Amino acid sequence: MTTNNWNYEELGFNSEAEMQASITRVKRKQNMNDIEIRMENLKDGSISKSGGINFDALKDGARLADLDRKVHNKLVADRELKRVQAEQEKMQRLMSGLSESIEKDNRAKAEKEFADEKAKLESELQKEVYSKHGVITDAEAIQRKSLSNLINGAIGKSE
Repeated sequence: MTTNNWNYEELGFNSEAEMQASITRVKRKQNMNDIEIRMENLKDGSISKSGGINFDALKDGARLADLDRKVHNKLVADRELKRVQAEQEKMQRLMSGLSESIEKDNRAKAEKEFADEKAKLESELQKEVYSKHGVITDAEAIQRKSLSNLINGAIGKSE
């Protein structure tokens, strides 16, 4: 296995070293322009200086070129997988933050509603208990005083 965790046999290489050489070639060619790549391909030894064709070298060169394409595709797929995973992690963080925000908002709404209902029930209970014993509540006392002031104010103006 390599640093990329690829099995050289599954990809069709004869050895780990051959796969590493292919990975090196592919990475080097990624930084080359078309002319540099063509010059590199002419150096494969398939045509001798006398003009003869070495079919074994052509065959081996074609096999290596095919393996290089596999390596290139694998590198591209690995890079895309890392990009997708990073995007998924980012989305997961966003969704988690959104979920926490919604939960916080819902908790605040629930606590407010609980406090409102509690105050309402306490007021009703106080009114019921106080009236049972013939005592007026603080709210009723304030209301009566306000009403009394209003009436006294109205009587004072009419005289």
